[in-house]
Amino acid sequence: MQVQSQPTPRFVTRANQVPVIIQHSPLYQRDGYVLIKHLLEPANLAQLQRESLALNSQASENLMLETDHTGFEINFGRGGSPARKFLSAQGGAAQDAFYQSPALTIKLEKLCQTRIKPTGARGTYSYYARDGDFLALHRDILQCDLTLITCLFDHTKGAANSLGGVLRLYPNHSLQPLSSINPHSSSTDLRLKVGQSIALLGGIVPHEVLPTSPGQIRIVSVLCFEIQT
Repeated sequence: MQVQSQPTPRFVTRANQVPVIIQHSPLYQRDGYVLIKHLLEPANLAQLQRESLALNSQASENLMLETDHTGFEINFGRGGSPARKFLSAQGGAAQDAFYQSPALTIKLEKLCQTRIKPTGARGTYSYYARDGDFLALHRDILQCDLTLITCLFDHTKGAANSLGGVLRLYPNHSLQPLSSINPHSSSTDLRLKVGQSIALLGGIVPHEVLPTSPGQIRIVSVLCFEIQT
C-alpha cells in the first residue's frame, strides 16, 4: 500500500470530500472493497510468486516507528506518514504485465463503473516476513484511489485464527477523519489466502496491516490505480 505524502491536494482538509463519481461507484456502495478469489490464472500467479521471491534480495526497509499524526487531517488523511515496518521491492516484468493488462483494467472498471488508470509505471511487492512487521492506520496517497492487493505467500505457524498480518478495514469511517478511529471502532478483518485479491478504495477506506506473528511470512503484490474523476 502506498503511504508517501504528496504535495498536490485533490481533497480538502474536511474529511467528507469524496468525489461524486466515487460515491456513485458500486464498489463504494459495497463498503469500498470486494474480495476476488481467482483474479489471476494459476500460471500467472506462479509467475508473480517466483518474481517476488527473486526480488526479495532487492527489497528495502520501510521503517517509521511512530505515526506523524499531523497528516491525519490533511488531504482527507491521504498518504501521510503512518508508522510501519516491512520490506518492499519494485515489481518486475511479470507484475508489469499484470499491472498494464487491458483485461485487468476492464475487470476493475466494471467494479468501479468508472475509468481508471495505473498510478505509475510499476507496482510493488510488500514483504511482511519478520516478527512484528506492520503498517499502521492510513489512507493511500492522492493518486492511489483504488488499491489492488494480491496475496502471493502466507506461511503462518501456530493458531490459524491469529490476527498477525491481517488487513483491518474501517469502512464505517470512510467519511470520518482518521483521528476518529480508536480500538473500539467497528472494523472488518481480512486475511487474504494465497491467490486471492482485494480491490479496495484505499484512498477512501481507512485501513492497516496488523503486526505479524513470530514465524509468519506474508508476501503481497500491491498495485495502485487512479479513478478518473
